[in-house]
Amino acid sequence: MINFLTPSIAGLMMLFGAVLPAYIVYWLRNKRGRLVVPWFRSSMLCGMVWSISFGAIALVESPELRFVITNIYIIVVPLSAISWFVFCYEFTYDKKMPKGIFLLFVPVVLLFIFSWDNPYNLIYVVEDPYRTEEILIPANEGSIRPIINVGMGYLLVIMSAGMVLGEWISSPHKVKKIQASFILLSTVSLAVLGMIKVLNIVPPYFDPTPIGWTLSSLLFAISIKRYQFLRLSPAVSNQVMNEIQEIVILLNPHNEIVDLNRAAVDAFNIEVGMTESEFEKQNPEYKSVINGHSTTQIDVKMGDITRVFDKKSSVLEFYDGLEGKIIILRDITELNKKEQKLQEQNDRLDEFVDEVTHDLRGPLTVASGHLELAKMQEDTMEHLNRVQNAHQRIEQLIQDARTKAHDNQASNRSNSHSLKVLVQPGKVLTLLQYH
Repeated sequence: MINFLTPSIAGLMMLFGAVLPAYIVYWLRNKRGRLVVPWFRSSMLCGMVWSISFGAIALVESPELRFVITNIYIIVVPLSAISWFVFCYEFTYDKKMPKGIFLLFVPVVLLFIFSWDNPYNLIYVVEDPYRTEEILIPANEGSIRPIINVGMGYLLVIMSAGMVLGEWISSPHKVKKIQASFILLSTVSLAVLGMIKVLNIVPPYFDPTPIGWTLSSLLFAISIKRYQFLRLSPAVSNQVMNEIQEIVILLNPHNEIVDLNRAAVDAFNIEVGMTESEFEKQNPEYKSVINGHSTTQIDVKMGDITRVFDKKSSVLEFYDGLEGKIIILRDITELNKKEQKLQEQNDRLDEFVDEVTHDLRGPLTVASGHLELAKMQEDTMEHLNRVQNAHQRIEQLIQDARTKAHDNQASNRSNSHSLKVLVQPGKVLTLLQYH
């Protein structure tokens, strides 16, 4: 291994290790406003510069140029640890890191300032470090560089791993557990590879840590594509989701459940990470919830009560032009009962109209008959009296109809929708036309 790993090969390997982190930084350029993304991009950027700078240190021959590159390299190491720590914090707690985190940058800034003049050999333990022929300018006893790079760096890495491990243990969401395991794997790999370098297990011109950045880039890309890392809702969004009374289910382009609210958990045997087939297996009587028509009614048994839900689904835009689906089930049980009651009232109104129409038809027929007889006979008084009686009967029937209709409308005045249904202008006008 040592014979094969020459400074040139080691340098080229580390330069190549910057490709994937650079691609991730570019790939996420349009998602900078999302939680966790800026700090992950920052850590990837540090990993990219780490790879390039150490690769250049192994490749260049000029001591002066190597000194300049080394001064960049020694601050990228703690910057990457800080960025990774903040990234893990925002992932775990679903909120932005407090502004006090910027105090961590103070020792890094001092390290960079002192590295150029190296006062009292605080950074490098050799005189005139810009003239040394050593590939990696030594910084051991008496230097503050290991305290910042190794001490502070590993403290932040351990704290990062602890936060993510706690999230992996406590999170009820299957998808976030998977994402947490990816971040834990990345954190451990970075820590182990960095320790290999610290313990001088590899040649001084080779740093295996950039391999960890490459692995982190791959895992993060998988987490975005496969497990919708950037679709995780922050705490505020989760609270809003759980306050919604309707059942809300979000599916990714692969028909996997990526988010849901408490109402969905109460109604079905469901959890984040389920595929469509897994949901149907756990809820065979509710297959139409996820598949089927975008608009339908679904009966859901909740305890001893069966509730009726109206299903609406629409397209949900994901990354890279892919489309998922959002499903909303609205409880319309009470509305259905009201509609059924209104239908029964309308049926009674139809019966009432038919009854009144039938009652009116009799006196109208009598009146019409006597009018015809009056036209044909000289003595018309008797016939006209009967016509008058028939009209009075009609007037009484109309008055009774108005009273009954008024009582019926008054009993439903609290519901404006019912008034619209019960009035039925055409039929009421039909009654009044008889008068």
